[in-house]
Amino acid sequence: MLDDAVVGDLVAWIRSGGPGVAELPAVLELSVITPPALSDR
Repeated sequence: MLDDAVVGDLVAWIRSGGPGVAELPAVLELSVITPPALSDR
C-alpha cells in the first residue's frame, strides 16, 4: 500500500512533468532500483 504522502508526491511529480523533466522527490528516490550492469555476452 502506498502512503498518502507518497501518492501526493507522485502525483505532484507527474504534474510537474515526470521522468526526464521534473526532479524526483526524495521520498520516491527511496524506491529507485539501479539495474545490474550488463555483461558482455
